[in-house]
Amino acid sequence: MRKLPFLVLAVATAAHADTDSLSGNVLVWHDAALHSAPAEDAPAFHLASLPGGRTEAVGHVVPMHVVATHGEFVEVELADGPGCTWTRLATNDDIAKLHLFVKRDDLASVLTKPFEKTFADGTRIALKPGIAVVPTSSGAYALSLRGHEVTAEIPAASVGYAYTPDKTKAQAMNLRDAALDASAKVKLGDQTLALGGLRVGGVANGLATIDDRCASLTVAVSDKAVKTVDEEDDSLEGSSGFGVLGMRESEFIPALTPLATPAGKQIAFAAKPIYVVAASHGKNVCFDRRLRLESVSASAPAVEVSDESHVRLCAPAAKIAHERIRTASSANASTVR
Repeated sequence: MRKLPFLVLAVATAAHADTDSLSGNVLVWHDAALHSAPAEDAPAFHLASLPGGRTEAVGHVVPMHVVATHGEFVEVELADGPGCTWTRLATNDDIAKLHLFVKRDDLASVLTKPFEKTFADGTRIALKPGIAVVPTSSGAYALSLRGHEVTAEIPAASVGYAYTPDKTKAQAMNLRDAALDASAKVKLGDQTLALGGLRVGGVANGLATIDDRCASLTVAVSDKAVKTVDEEDDSLEGSSGFGVLGMRESEFIPALTPLATPAGKQIAFAAKPIYVVAASHGKNVCFDRRLRLESVSASAPAVEVSDESHVRLCAPAAKIAHERIRTASSANASTVR
C-alpha cells in the first residue's frame, strides 16, 4: 500500500481530545507494545512488526475491548472475534479475561458511525463501524479492503478511537465464481481503484459488487476485467495444539483461579484446569502463554508475526490441586480432557 500523507499534528491533537474517555472496542496497531501493567517499565511484547511503518499499513490492526483507562494507558481484553478486521488476537482456551495495557498512541482511528454514499454513475460504498481509517491531506479517509486502498469522504464526526461493535454478523468476502483480473482497475465515483484479485458478485450492466467483512462496494468495471475462478474455501481454522491422551498423577491450577504477573498484578483467570509440569516449592507456580495474531481468511494480507509474544502468568502455590486424571499435553502446561 502506498504511503499516505498523514495529518500528523491533527491526528495527535484529536487522539488526546477524543480518548479521554473510552468505552466499547478499540483497534490496536499490530506493532503496538502490549504491557502487563499501566507503566512504561512494565514487561511488554509486540505481536507483529510493520516494516513500512503505519503510514503504509492501513488496516493492520486488531480489535480489543476497553476495560478501563489509566492516564496514557488503556486497559483492554481480547475481543469476541475479528470484527471488521482480518486478524484476531487469540491465546490458549484455558485463559479467560486476560487484561493487557496499551498506550493511547497505539490506537488506530476507527469509523464510529455507519457511512454510505451512492455516486451518479451507480457506484456505491457502504461501511460499518469498526473499520480502521486514516486521515489524508485531502480531508478524506483511507481504509483497506484486504490490503487494497480505498478513499472515502467520511465526515470527521464519524471517526474516533472507540466504537460500539455492530451486532449483525460481519459478512465474508464474496466467494463467487468470478474475480477481478490481477491488473484490473475499477471506478468508485471519480476514484480509480486497483482491486485486482478480489472476488466479485452481481456483475451486470458494467457494475459489480465487492463485499468485505464490514464494507460493501459497487464499482464500475469492464467485462474484460472479470474472470471466472474455481470456488475456494476462504476460511481458516485454528488447531487445538493438544497431544495424546494419557493417565497420570497431575497437579493443576483449578478453574476460576485468579492469574497474576510475576510482579503480582492480577490480569486473568484460569478458564479450565491448567495442569502444571512439576510441583512448585516456592510461593507461586508460573507458566507462559503465547498470544498470537490469527488471520481470518486465506486471502488476508500477510502479517509479520513476532515470536516473542508471550505473557507469563502465575498462581499461588497454595491453590495447586492434586488429582489422577486423563490429560492431554500442550506446549507449556496441560489441559483436562
